[in-house]
Amino acid sequence: MKNKHKALLLKNMHKFFNKDEIPWVQIVWEKHYANGRLPTSVKKGSFWWGDNLKNIQSFKQMAQIQVKSGITCLFWKDNWRAQSLEAEFPELFSFVKNKNISLASAWDHDDLTQLLQLPISESAYNQLQLVTQETAGLQLSTEQDIWHYSWGNKFSSSRAYKILMGHS
Repeated sequence: MKNKHKALLLKNMHKFFNKDEIPWVQIVWEKHYANGRLPTSVKKGSFWWGDNLKNIQSFKQMAQIQVKSGITCLFWKDNWRAQSLEAEFPELFSFVKNKNISLASAWDHDDLTQLLQLPISESAYNQLQLVTQETAGLQLSTEQDIWHYSWGNKFSSSRAYKILMGHS
């Protein structure tokens, strides 16, 4: 029963991250995330929204993002590439100032070293060079990011439930 409830709440995460044109989505974005910050598992806001935030990691484990504006995506932690920068470059990640910066906010910096606590180690510097090369061709637009799933663009609570239960 707990996983069924969770699968239903994950649909709210889908609506939120895709910025659906629904009043509650617009209110939550404006009230809590207008400053460019993104939600984490830290409870913020109403009891209802706090319950939704408990499921953010489960949502992001089953969702992939097609980056457009980069506003709904965490630069270091989300899988906007093959894997997260945090997982692929752990030494570099250990020097990051803001671990929850959005992709759009990170991209506003001319130099990625502005995101780091300096000085950094030699291995972190080597990883920084790789990140700089890999992200050099990234183009952001004004379109909304699109969160989708292995089964398609439309969220399905029943498919999410099967994943939560461990079925393929």
